[in-house]
Amino acid sequence: MNKQVRPEQLALDPDHEIKPAAQKAPTTQSAEPDDFDWNNPDEVSIILHEQRATAAYRNRAGELIIRQRAAFDEDRDAFLYVAPEYEIEFLEALAAVHRGDR
Repeated sequence: MNKQVRPEQLALDPDHEIKPAAQKAPTTQSAEPDDFDWNNPDEVSIILHEQRATAAYRNRAGELIIRQRAAFDEDRDAFLYVAPEYEIEFLEALAAVHRGDR
């Protein structure tokens, strides 16, 4: 049997206030649900836009491999190889870009 979970246990941020379920979900830009458009970049109902599956692992040479699944119109996955001696520098720079420091 599955263990029951309280809504406050689901918050990623423990200080984040959980909104009651009675609040309305965001609506589309248009008044009619049939006017919903996946291709509209301003569609407020879209929570996550497409993202190709991405994996990170090491190859036999010890390199960090970041691999992204090929799109439907591509023949091969995309690969990024990072040599072990540059791994920390690469990851720190990536984190700096994410934080807006770079």
